[in-house]
Amino acid sequence: METYLTELKPDLLSAYIRVDLHDPGSFCKKAGFHKWWGSTELFYSGGGFPQSKIEFSVYEDKYFEQYVKVNQECYYPIQKSNDLKPYIASEKVIKQYKLNNKENVYLALDNEEIIASVTIGNGEIDNLIVAPNYQGKGYGKEALQFGMNKLLRQGHKEIRICYMENNTVAENLYYLLGFKFLQNTHVYRKFL
Repeated sequence: METYLTELKPDLLSAYIRVDLHDPGSFCKKAGFHKWWGSTELFYSGGGFPQSKIEFSVYEDKYFEQYVKVNQECYYPIQKSNDLKPYIASEKVIKQYKLNNKENVYLALDNEEIIASVTIGNGEIDNLIVAPNYQGKGYGKEALQFGMNKLLRQGHKEIRICYMENNTVAENLYYLLGFKFLQNTHVYRKFL
């Protein structure tokens, strides 16, 4: 595979490998690959939570510029710490990947200012963010519980969530609310 891909003249090769069962680090290193970043997937299979004290509403396009700014501010530190370029996602990327199912994106607002956002999918919580000015005040927990309750009411018996290494605030919140470990994935890369 590497021979074929090298003929295409890419800048780098990357491989996603589940590592909770076996550690492929030495194998990858021998092949010239080095760990780039990692992600942990968790699952929740418990009951619901008290109704949120904060009102969440479905995303509307009038919040697009603000939504982009909050995403960029929230993800920049983790993107940079894991060397995931571009460190700041463009409007196009956010529209394509974070707003591709706008009806599943929920916002908590304070006088038309985004406090927090959570996206739900097929039994998954995705893109849980809290605007920097509101962090450390419990809004992430409220947003997560809101999303989990929504999925549980839709009949999902298990909820999954992923987070990137170095995001200890998210990790602590997820375990606090009853998520359990499912698997780790590491991404290895090799510059050509």
